[in-house]
This record gives sequence, C-alpha cells and structure tokens, in this order.
Amino acid sequence: MAFEHATEIAPAALRQDRRAAALYALLCVAVAFAWQLLTVHYNYGGNWSALFQTGSNWTLPPGPAFEGTYRYQNTLGFDGQFYRYIAHDPFFTRNFQQYVDLPRFRWPRILVPGLAYILALGQPAWIDASYSAVILAFLFLGVYWLSRYALRHGRHAAWGLLFALIPAATIAVERLTVDIALAALCVGFVFHTSEKHSRLLYLILALAPLTRETGLILPGACFLASSLRGQWRKAAASAATILPCLLWLVYVRAHTAPAPFDWSRYFAPYPLGGILRFTLDPRLPAEASTWKEAIAGPLDYLALLGVWLALFFSARWLWRRQWGPVEFAVGGFLLLTLLLAHFPTWGEAYSFGRYLSPLLVWLAMHGLAQRRAGPLVPLGLVTVRVLAQLTPQTIGILAGLLGVETPLPF
Repeated sequence: MAFEHATEIAPAALRQDRRAAALYALLCVAVAFAWQLLTVHYNYGGNWSALFQTGSNWTLPPGPAFEGTYRYQNTLGFDGQFYRYIAHDPFFTRNFQQYVDLPRFRWPRILVPGLAYILALGQPAWIDASYSAVILAFLFLGVYWLSRYALRHGRHAAWGLLFALIPAATIAVERLTVDIALAALCVGFVFHTSEKHSRLLYLILALAPLTRETGLILPGACFLASSLRGQWRKAAASAATILPCLLWLVYVRAHTAPAPFDWSRYFAPYPLGGILRFTLDPRLPAEASTWKEAIAGPLDYLALLGVWLALFFSARWLWRRQWGPVEFAVGGFLLLTLLLAHFPTWGEAYSFGRYLSPLLVWLAMHGLAQRRAGPLVPLGLVTVRVLAQLTPQTIGILAGLLGVETPLPF
C-alpha cells in the first residue's frame, strides 16, 4: 500500500496544479535568495563566501577561488566549508582531501558538490555561485513537490512553503549544507510513489544515496515493499538504483585514506540510548554565559521534545497501517533514530534537525493528507529552535535597512 493515494485528475487540472506549485516554489526561492542577499550585504560586508561558514581553525586550499574567504575566528566553522572544497575538486585532481576533516566520510555525499561542479563547467571562479544555485534548486524542488502533494489531497498549494521550514532547508539557505537535497528527494519520493506510473521515482532512488548515506533507505524501502508483493521486476529495478552509489564509493575509497570508525560512538547498544543520554544531560540555561546561550538551551530541549513526539507519531502511524514503500522508509529512519548514539549529533538542533528532516517532513505530509495537526507538531518544535539561530543575522539586516550604524549587541 502506498503512502496516501490520490485520485486521478484531468489534464487541464494537472497543468493548473503544476503552475500553482511552480509559482509558490519560485516565490520561496526568491525570498530565500533575498534573505541571503541582505544578510551577506549587511552582516558580512558583501562577502558571499560567509555562507559557507569557514572556520579560522582550518587551512584553506590554495587558489584564487579561496582568496578573500570570510573566516569565522576561533571556530571550526560548519559543514558547508568542506562540501565547497569537494565541489572544487570532486575527482581528487587537486588533492583537496587534505583540507577536509573526514574525506572518506564526506566525499560520498557528492550530489550537491558534483552538480555545482557540472553547472560551473568545472571553472573554479563559477563553482561557489553554482553551488548556491544548486541549493536553491533543491529548495524549489522541495516546495514544488510538496505543493503538488498538497493539491492532490485537497489542500492549498501554499502548503508547499512548509518545506522551507524543514531544518535541512532553513539551515542550507543560511549555511549551504547539503542535507536539503535529501529532504527534497524524500518529498519527491512520497509524491511519486503515490503516482501509478512515475519515471522520476527511480531517478530519485538513484540520487538519494549520493546525497548522504541515509538516502540508501529509500531504494531499500522500495525493494522490500516490492519483494513482499512478489513484484520481482520492480524489486530488481529498485536494487539496481544503488549501483551509482556503490561505484562512487569504490572510487572514493581508492582516493582517500582509511579512517578509524568506532561504531560504539554512533550507535547505542539499546534503543533510545542516545536520545535518553542527551535528554538527561544536566545542562541548565542558568549556566549560559550569553543571552544567546540562555535562549538556545531551553529551545534545544523544546526541539528535543519535538523529536520524542516524532518518534511517537511515527510508531503510531506504522502500527496502524499496511506497509508500503514510504512506511518502510519511515520505519528505517525511525530505527536509525532509536539507535543513534552520537552525542555531538544530539547536542544541538542544528545537527539532529538536519538528520531527522526526512522523518519530520514525512510526518508533516501524513498530517496534511489526513487533515490532522498532530503530526505537524514535531516539525514546528524543531523549527522554532532553528529559526531562533537566525536572530542575530535578522537583527543585523533590520539595523542595516533602518540605517542604524551599530546593530544591537549579539
């Protein structure tokens, strides 16, 4: 049984739905780009490289493309800086792996950096801009597919804008992280599994594992669902979609040094071990040294409450339904979340929010189809914390627009 089946619609209505979805997707991309433009202008002196969040504690690769890179002092920066380097050297021809913290871990996530390289025709001077364009393209796809899905279930196309509030999407607009690609593909996965004949589904299955390793859940879910129904041709086709990922992994392993991997750091020996450890962590807002930390602490716990609710709604959903491809995918993410023990991931909503974005958006889509608000609550609680992180930049933008020379201290 597929996720939420929609009725067939007439060709004229289909064209109208596509136009409405595209309109909202373009609107969302325009707003996101405008926000980037304003924050770069008023907060970073017009330096677009600030969006990659490059930390001063790392060495920059050589080359004119990296001259004048905005550096965040006394920090390690954020993930976007490393995927920028991968985009400049996807095939290891410039030895940029020495500037990436975990080359064998990050290079398999080639989809966004690889598309940026292709879009820029391999020209270093264009790659940063094309990388940003790829991020906005996935924002467009996520909103477009979610709008189409909402329309198919009798909801307004504007519901597609909900995709912009998914942690993976919001953080990608601010910090150019790659998780938005998997989140968008997960929305497309649900939409196209509800279609009787969708040629794009298998493309989505092939691309998902190239965004990050958790994307393997999508072809695995389709393989299991088809196998249980005895649809062996579809099962074989689903299995075949992981071949590009496997071939790329072989290539990456041939060009990167082995890295020690301690499974005990990432997976708990019992369910809920990781999230329980963080839930019971004795950090208190009173220990915060700045007003930002005082706000972030309670909001992190609010976001954590959203995760607990996501686990509850996911389990209840799977318990009550016959399993199809999307249910197997939800079950896969649910299992990984139950076993995830990596404490830095649980340490802040900017980490676990990106990791859990597929589960959060699937629950939101389930709520839209069922016309129930409950499954949307987990996304809301995590999103509040993520949006709060944008407060300093928002203050800087408002100060600039109002002509205030010195913005409020933050």
